[in-house]
Amino acid sequence: MQDKTDTFIPNDIRLWRRKRGYNQRRFAKELGINRSRISLWEQGRTLPSWENLNKITELLLCQASQLYRDGRVLGLLSDLQTER
Repeated sequence: MQDKTDTFIPNDIRLWRRKRGYNQRRFAKELGINRSRISLWEQGRTLPSWENLNKITELLLCQASQLYRDGRVLGLLSDLQTER
């Protein structure tokens, strides 16, 4: 089965993270997660949970819709949350 994130343009978490002066290690520490998870998000291989998405937007001072070039990702996140 193909990963659902394969069909979407990679997210812009990296752009916003760098814009706010965070490297992956510091960003992960602020979020309380492993650095490798940041890398997976930035590669478009996985998506952050709603909980992490909320933390990200608070930390980066942006809206969730600004983190993705393709707004359909927000719908995908919603779909993934209901599958769990």
